[in-house]
Amino acid sequence: MTNYEIIAISCSILAIIIAFASFIRARKVAQEQCKLAKQQLELEKVTAKLSNMQIEEMIELNANKIKPFFNVSFNRVDNSKGYFCIENIGQGSAYNVNFELIDCLKSPISSNKLKELPFLELEPLSTFQLIASVAYEYPTTYQVKLIWQDSEDNEYDKIFLVQLVS
Repeated sequence: MTNYEIIAISCSILAIIIAFASFIRARKVAQEQCKLAKQQLELEKVTAKLSNMQIEEMIELNANKIKPFFNVSFNRVDNSKGYFCIENIGQGSAYNVNFELIDCLKSPISSNKLKELPFLELEPLSTFQLIASVAYEYPTTYQVKLIWQDSEDNEYDKIFLVQLVS
């Protein structure tokens, strides 16, 4: 073999080694890019799920803005008289609001006041009162059930535990 042939073969071998090394590096880079693409795809899925959760939360918050929320309390005027105060502390109106005492053998509410029920509309941040006569033989705690409808005629109810305030 001549020097030229040795140099040509050496150059060819060196070119093959460089090409093989480049091939291996390119393959590693492609694998890393594939891993990064998979991670990016997973991140996009998580971001989409988070966005959906935020949208659902915003929809629920907006829906709650038009719902009524109630507070029921009892306020004494003197030792034998007081009133149940039903407050709509929400931002939506309630319709056909009804008031019931649960497991109450002797109702402290006057029958004339009970005839006024159901209360046709309880607007946001408004109240209505039911006058009650309470003597010492009456219980000191009542379970009150409110039943109402929203603007779409869906019926709801909620039970409150009301303490007689001295």
